[in-house]
Amino acid sequence: MKTNSYLNILFAVAVAALIASCSSASKDKTAQLAELKKQQTEISGEIQKLEAELANTNPQVTKARTKEVGFTEVKPGKFDYFIQTQGSVEAIDNIMLSAKSPGIISQVYSREGDVVKKGQTLAQIDNSLIVRNVDELKSSIELATTVYNRQKNLWDQKIGTEVQYLQAKNNKENL
Repeated sequence: MKTNSYLNILFAVAVAALIASCSSASKDKTAQLAELKKQQTEISGEIQKLEAELANTNPQVTKARTKEVGFTEVKPGKFDYFIQTQGSVEAIDNIMLSAKSPGIISQVYSREGDVVKKGQTLAQIDNSLIVRNVDELKSSIELATTVYNRQKNLWDQKIGTEVQYLQAKNNKENL
């Protein structure tokens, strides 16, 4: 029954609009507008009456249209906002790092992520092998110098060959 009355109202509006559109061109447009507004007011009134009658007979119809709303009192407080994302970081300056000499690292002076400056010592290499090599070279230089000096003295006295003198000189200079 409810659906039939809505359909009747809509049909009446449609017929009125059809008649208004088919009327002669001489009819004033303001009169047409006034007539349509009057019909709209009448239809709105009928709709409100039907809704009120339905609300009295069937209260669930009005409950279906309402929604319960809750609220929370707004209080000032700390606002924490975090964004978690993934990505990669590309450095502006990539720096290749190498030691002056190979060896085993004995001590590290910086950690990953630390800010470092040019010339700063980052780690210490165990230098015991290098120290032994330096000591060997020092003794080799002393021997080569001694041999050279003796060969020079002999060469100055015109004793020995020139090849022996030049070999002694070359060994000293290389070491």
